[in-house]
Amino acid sequence: MFDQLIRRLEKLGREKLSVSLPDDGDGYMDRQCSSSSCEAMFKVDASAWSAKVLHALEAFCVFCRHSAEGRDGFHTKAQVDYVYRLARDKLDGIVSDAMAKDATRHNAKERRRPKNRFIDISMTMSVRRIPKKVLVPLASTEALRQQFACSECGFRWASLGASFFCHACGHNCVSTTFGETLATVRSTISSLETIRATLAGAQDTDTAANTVRQLREDQFSRVVGAFECLSKALFETLPNAAHHHQRGNVFQRVDDASAIWAAATGSGYGHFLSAAELDDFRRLVQQRHVLGHCQGIVDQKYIDYSGDATYGVGQRLVVQDVHVLTLVGLVQRLAAGLRGLVP
Repeated sequence: MFDQLIRRLEKLGREKLSVSLPDDGDGYMDRQCSSSSCEAMFKVDASAWSAKVLHALEAFCVFCRHSAEGRDGFHTKAQVDYVYRLARDKLDGIVSDAMAKDATRHNAKERRRPKNRFIDISMTMSVRRIPKKVLVPLASTEALRQQFACSECGFRWASLGASFFCHACGHNCVSTTFGETLATVRSTISSLETIRATLAGAQDTDTAANTVRQLREDQFSRVVGAFECLSKALFETLPNAAHHHQRGNVFQRVDDASAIWAAATGSGYGHFLSAAELDDFRRLVQQRHVLGHCQGIVDQKYIDYSGDATYGVGQRLVVQDVHVLTLVGLVQRLAAGLRGLVP
């Protein structure tokens, strides 16, 4: 009775389903790190991905450098669900078509048999059509406008904030992405009033103020994180870097990072910044820690380490545009100085 269905299912095991993943309209395709400890979202140049990564044995997360197979290692959860749904719809169509043919053949056979038999068997097919799902890429928003290009292979990608590793070859592009990160931060700060006005018109003034405040504070993490990665990457290129033990996340601590650079090269951060500027840098970096780990609420540790007497324990930091731009200027000068110390 189900001969056509059985034959079609046996043939199905030898077939392949090809699925095209759409880009976001700007030529970029969504990717997601497959490491459970990261799972960061980013975008890659779709045409370059097809040319360089699709058939590669290995590709890399742009944030943590987790490696996985180029073809299947970085699908987003939405893409996996999309492919699953397409495969299920394809299978549903095949099974429905085969069963419809079996039913037609069986009913035709039954009609040719003598009438007035004790038992007559007929088959009917009823197929419930499920609307097709359309994969919508991650919105090409302002948040993902920061774009990068690998200094080694030229592969392009985009991410929310600073990222450092090429998706195609895994090269650490921190020296290149650092400058682009600072430019993005400056652009973001200059756009805050426009963002505030737009949100106030579309929603309300409270939402606008909270959003702008969060965006401004987020730039601290962008700048400090990018500089830490740059400082570490540059230090590791020193011929004697292996002789200097990196205790914990040494480049997250201003004084310790300055000390290890001084030990390795004879020049610490104070070689490039005045005493007052170094105090400002220490205070602003410490503010980044308070924003990231204490919701911006000042504790005694912050006051002791930064020397900032303008706040009391329990107050909340107030970040202004000038603070972010001051931090950008300081790390830019430090980066230029450190680059001059490496071969």
